Amino acid sequence: MARVHVIDNIVKSEDDWREIEDRFQPTLDRIADPPYKDLKKLKKSDKFIMLLIFNPWEWGFRILGFTNLIRKIYREPAFVRRMFDRLVKSQSELMKMVIDEGVVDGIWMWGDSAYNSGPFISPEKYREFITPVHKIFCNIAKKT
Repeated sequence: MARVHVIDNIVKSEDDWREIEDRFQPTLDRIADPPYKDLKKLKKSDKFIMLLIFNPWEWGFRILGFTNLIRKIYREPAFVRRMFDRLVKSQSELMKMVIDEGVVDGIWMWGDSAYNSGPFISPEKYREFITPVHKIFCNIAKKT
């Protein structure tokens, strides 16, 4: 398996984000492991099929970089909200598509937001930026 090492992040500013945000389209070909075309075959087996969805925190630090995301949450919250809104829309639509197709048994929402010494952002910022997303994703996932 190839390892990926991030040398730099493509997005450093809101202008950078505007240049790439349209890439986040909810299409079934974004499901990669296994590819979407194989899910229907797997669904007929005895396997429990999960869809992994990144919450915006996970996408955010992959796009902006860990430190840059944290700084922007505190210094440029309106930009982070706009970015998160776009990511939530894309992920929500993808979840709905997969649920409607009936090829998953559950949804796993991933977002690494703490370490053993505590959360990466304050509880207040977590409630402001992440908790609403959990509610949206959980309401959609209840349909599985």
